[in-house]
Amino acid sequence: NQLLTRLVEDLRTIALADAGQLSLHLQEVDLANLVRETSDRFKVSAAQKNINLALALSSDCRNVTADPERIQQILHNLLQNALRHTPESGSISLSLAEIDEHTCLEIRDSGPGIPPDRLDTVFQRFLRIDSARSRDDGGTGLGLSIARQLAEAHGGSLSASNHPRGGAVFTLTLPAATSSQPES
Repeated sequence: NQLLTRLVEDLRTIALADAGQLSLHLQEVDLANLVRETSDRFKVSAAQKNINLALALSSDCRNVTADPERIQQILHNLLQNALRHTPESGSISLSLAEIDEHTCLEIRDSGPGIPPDRLDTVFQRFLRIDSARSRDDGGTGLGLSIARQLAEAHGGSLSASNHPRGGAVFTLTLPAATSSQPES
């Protein structure tokens, strides 16, 4: 069962993160390229729901020091969540910008947004914003929690808000790579 396998892997990731034993294979990563590659994997799913997947990736953002597989896991969880909550013929936009010494990725969907009373708890484990959804339609209820833990393991953050014009916005912030890092 695919859901059971995913649940076991998600629980393993959380247990390692909780214990501070999550191994990261850090290297300099072009986040714009990683976002582009990861979002390409969602184009077919988005097209099936007639969802426009738009990218606005600034080419002058500095690279980040990160584990590319773990960052892909964050992006996968956030895009999967956005697809799940975006209505047919809606849109998902990904924008990348550099703010101070950080590279920030915003993923905004045109869904109903996050109920205001759930904004503080959206990253809780096993949380289901829409209780009418079945586990078959949704995920394990761990994706956003894992995404936040992975962001924090990289010295970054993951936050959620509602856009003034509607829809949810998830903001992943990662420290930009310093150009004076020693070669290893």
